[in-house]
Amino acid sequence: QRLAFRWWAGRCMLDFKVQGAATLRLLGPEHKALNPVLAALVALARLSLPSDQELAILQLLLNYYEDGSSRVRPHRHPCRQVCASLGAPRTVEVEGRPIEMVHGDCLLLAGEMHSVPPAKKQTGPRLSMCLFYATAEDCLQRSASVLSNGSFWWTHPDDA
Repeated sequence: QRLAFRWWAGRCMLDFKVQGAATLRLLGPEHKALNPVLAALVALARLSLPSDQELAILQLLLNYYEDGSSRVRPHRHPCRQVCASLGAPRTVEVEGRPIEMVHGDCLLLAGEMHSVPPAKKQTGPRLSMCLFYATAEDCLQRSASVLSNGSFWWTHPDDA
């Protein structure tokens, strides 16, 4: 199956669903270049957990923004996430505080309210790689999910 970005909510998105695996590697030739960044995200996720807890990856979302005109409304996830920003700078708001993300920056979140407001000036393209995860115990007990509505994963509306 060929995976491709699809338009949704002002950006192009691509998702990889995982059922609590401890690691993730992209196999498609068109996605292999992202594996070093993904490995860094997995390492950061592991470091963010207590040393006696195992990592359980829930989903990887790739968000492609053509320019700074799109926005992501304030929301939170009932799991942890670490996002890498690749490309043009962009401001992200976390709990109402602006954070300027530049190429290579990573942001760890653990349920905080966050959003991406429209940029004040024209910007170039940006890719946000977001790894959603929990502890293996939380994943087994189904007490963690990507969405607040009880859905374990984010799913493109065309696939729902």
